[in-house]
Amino acid sequence: MDGVAFVLTESLSPTASEKQIECWIHANKESKEIWDNMILKYTAEDVGKQKFIIGKFCRWEMTEDVEVKINEYHKLLEDLKSENITFPEEFVVGLFIEKLPSS
Repeated sequence: MDGVAFVLTESLSPTASEKQIECWIHANKESKEIWDNMILKYTAEDVGKQKFIIGKFCRWEMTEDVEVKINEYHKLLEDLKSENITFPEEFVVGLFIEKLPSS
């Protein structure tokens, strides 16, 4: 048997030979290791993406072109929402007010 995918779709037969059992156990361990590595990789990527989105949100600046910048702010809020990142509403509103130009 090639690869390890078969352990995800096939049960170990009660009549399996000792060699088949050994092969299945080895493939099962390999598939578990692959799964664990994928979880680590994609969890790290998610954290990196969240850090990037939070950074963009905190660095956002308002300029004289208020309409464009408000649209950017809404986009940033949607990006946060899509990553399940939530801030208290008072913080979001307060940050927006803080970023308004002094004019």
